[in-house]
Amino acid sequence: MEGEGTREWLGASVPGTRTQYEQAVAPGRLPSYRRRMGRLRRLKGTGGHLLDIGAATGDFMAVAARSGWEAEGVEVSAYACRRAHWQYGLTLFNGELKEYCQTEKGTFDVVHMAHVLEHFTAPDRALVMVRSLLEYNGIVVIEVPNQFEAWVNRLRYAVAQPFFSRRRKPDVHSIHHTYFFEPHHIEALLSQQGFRVIDKQTFFFRSD
Repeated sequence: MEGEGTREWLGASVPGTRTQYEQAVAPGRLPSYRRRMGRLRRLKGTGGHLLDIGAATGDFMAVAARSGWEAEGVEVSAYACRRAHWQYGLTLFNGELKEYCQTEKGTFDVVHMAHVLEHFTAPDRALVMVRSLLEYNGIVVIEVPNQFEAWVNRLRYAVAQPFFSRRRKPDVHSIHHTYFFEPHHIEALLSQQGFRVIDKQTFFFRSD
């Protein structure tokens, strides 16, 4: 979709979370990040100023930088900020979005939020802050999880079951979300804050 959770989300409130993210979750997102940059290129040209909110270990920022964008990031996890610096040489703002908005900052052509909006206790207020960070005609990119096996997911599993030996199971990343969204929820939120939806899609990771 384009148009405060725990302080140490990427930290170890649940044993093994860091390892699961870095070795399993992050690499699986890289292909979708590259496709996303292609779509942004068609919408906004070859580059600009981009902010990644909830930047984690900097993977999307690195993909954006390789695509010609000037990227900044906000991340609540001090551990993730250290990893982003170690792995990519990136310096992220370590803190909450509201803290970042209180600093001397510029505005951005694109604000990116992947698996972030569902963590806010007040997503409407989060979008107010996001809008304050955008240039005129700027774009916000929002990705949220499709959870609890919606009927489309159940149908997918029913078709795929003969070909896959096991089903994808819920994990620790599913239990601490404040909100669970369907597309029309996000569209309503964006409309309330003066955004216009210009593109949307639903996709699934492989379950094998």
